[in-house]
Amino acid sequence: MKICCKDLLSLPSFKQIELVGGKNGLYRSVRWPYVTLTNSIAQWVRGGEFMFVSGIGYGKDEKVLCRLLEESNQKNLSGVVFLIGADYIRKISSNVIALADQLELPLFKMPFHIPLVEPTEEISSLIVKNGIEDHALSEILSDILSGHCEKEAALISKASFYKYDLSGVHKIAVLMLETESLGIGAMLFYQKIVDNTFKIHGYNILSMIDYPTICCLLPCNSPEEEQAVEQIVLEARKKLLEKNEITRMAAAVGRPYPHIHEMAKSFREAEKALKVKWDGDSDATIGRFDELGIFKVLFEIHDFCEMEQYCAEMLGQLEQFDMQNHTCFLKTLEIYLEEDCNAVHAASRLFVHRNSLNYRIKKIQTILHCDLSQHQDRLRLRDAFLLRTFLRIAK
Repeated sequence: MKICCKDLLSLPSFKQIELVGGKNGLYRSVRWPYVTLTNSIAQWVRGGEFMFVSGIGYGKDEKVLCRLLEESNQKNLSGVVFLIGADYIRKISSNVIALADQLELPLFKMPFHIPLVEPTEEISSLIVKNGIEDHALSEILSDILSGHCEKEAALISKASFYKYDLSGVHKIAVLMLETESLGIGAMLFYQKIVDNTFKIHGYNILSMIDYPTICCLLPCNSPEEEQAVEQIVLEARKKLLEKNEITRMAAAVGRPYPHIHEMAKSFREAEKALKVKWDGDSDATIGRFDELGIFKVLFEIHDFCEMEQYCAEMLGQLEQFDMQNHTCFLKTLEIYLEEDCNAVHAASRLFVHRNSLNYRIKKIQTILHCDLSQHQDRLRLRDAFLLRTFLRIAK
């Protein structure tokens, strides 16, 4: 399991280190201890550092300390410790503490006389110890997702040693993030948010980073539990989107299965559902493989040549006409068919007058040599647009 700031509170040296602000950020993942002697840290950190600030060179200006906290948050540091002493930082002002609370960045104070080697050594030892466990758990989940779990009983036993229950029904959830920075520190930070959201609800789940996604193994031993864990996924998604650096996000799940060796299939299903969700509206809902309709069948076809040929036969002339004449007849036809050939609704979506739409439809029928009043012509064109959408997603 990954180390977060909350885990550090149980270390012996932290009996003399006091949390003064940012307690809502105690879930932040700790990658390594770091001691700074500079006023700016941007070029020296990578994300996830637990930073000790000696105060040398900072003076007593709280604006300098506030800027340091803001920079620490931007770089996704896990926490900040100010060394308090008469010669450098004498105290932490209420404004600095308020900023830490606002940023949800854990802020600690530590007496200057305590040797830095004590907390940094303890943190490093804890990280190394848990790193071994993390590596083992990542290997377990990686084997599960890749289908390399021939000895299922041994895998379940190995996971139980780390207090993870792999028995029963499970399925895979995948969350994809789009952000300005996806460094390892940031991804570990986001993964920790997901893990802790589940822990709040009493679930200890296996998760791993599969850049740029976070994959989770979710228990689904009843319809009620399946619904509950999906709601927790949405809760984690909401928390992640509260981070300003994340600009877009989508979540999807595969189907549940009773055996661990079937999780590779659930993972592939979740990836397919995620592709469809990402291409469409990545809103506050979960993409489900069960709801992909005909796309579930199309995803099993690996040779796209016939699909591409069909799209070219049905829509190629219209697409070429648009390119040569700078028109938008292809989009007009797609919306017209989506609105079941209702001219009033289609014209409204296209922001054109109904007469303009009628002119376009007549022109489209001439170009494609079709009659949109005929059911078979409409069906063939709808199929072509569906395949066109699928090909864009699948590729």
